[in-house]
Amino acid sequence: MNTRDRVLRHLKRDEPEYEKAASALGPRALRWLKELAERADPLLASKATHLATVIGGPGAAAVVRAAARREEPEVRVAAAAAMGNLWSAETAETAETPEAAEPAEATTMEGSAGVVDRLLDDADLGVRKYALRTAMKMGMHDRVDAALRSESTEPHLRRMIEKERRERP
Repeated sequence: MNTRDRVLRHLKRDEPEYEKAASALGPRALRWLKELAERADPLLASKATHLATVIGGPGAAAVVRAAARREEPEVRVAAAAAMGNLWSAETAETAETPEAAEPAEATTMEGSAGVVDRLLDDADLGVRKYALRTAMKMGMHDRVDAALRSESTEPHLRRMIEKERRERP
């Protein structure tokens, strides 16, 4: 069975076991996950996006960027949430912002910040909600502050931001 077929076998389950799939497939699956994120039906594209972040690495960011460009809001929601997954605890410990990252990490992280920035202005409320959560996680404080000040930010998103800020150390 080739890698593409193995990827599809894992993702077509109702409840994929992402950790198990990531371990079994490894980085060689990212090529196929990107293709699925670009072209598959929204559910499969969303699952592919999440699996890419569990696998991790520079190729995972390309999968998430592909998903962020999709027309369907549910795939862009998955991309917005997935960018937060890419911002690992290890990265957060070594770099408070994308600009402070090591050069090898910076390209991926700056690309991630750019995608999140674009998704913060998305027409879909769900996309903006997850993009705001990811922006907070990534330390994009200026962008989150701008969303709080914006008259176009929905009141419940403002409350979510304020609540999450109070709960974060």
